[in-house]
Amino acid sequence: MTFTSKQKRFISAYLNKARGNATEAARVAGYAHPDSSASDLMRPGSKVREEIDRRLDESFPSESEMMARLGYQVLISPGDEWVSASDQRRAIELVYKLRGKVTDRVSVTVDGPSLLDLLNVSPDDDGGDE
Repeated sequence: MTFTSKQKRFISAYLNKARGNATEAARVAGYAHPDSSASDLMRPGSKVREEIDRRLDESFPSESEMMARLGYQVLISPGDEWVSASDQRRAIELVYKLRGKVTDRVSVTVDGPSLLDLLNVSPDDDGGDE
């Protein structure tokens, strides 16, 4: 793909100095209206967005590399000065999340009567005796 010099500066700034902040990257690249330019440049399907995604994919470690790094961190002895216990706990949590063993949120949809209907409880009922 071919890019204008501003687009090249935007991509470079987004991936480096602006640390993923599209508005800041547009400002660094020299766009007159950074907010609207950032939105245009980062809209799904834009060639700039596709290039950024491609570069991120190339630089991001594979799942097996991440698991190896996290596994190493988990197995380091708790007395090691450069890895805290909280870092180890976080690494274990990430390993489980990557393996699909932990879910942050669960959405449940139920067809049929609600729990209140099944329990014969009115939402206005305070639960006390009359």
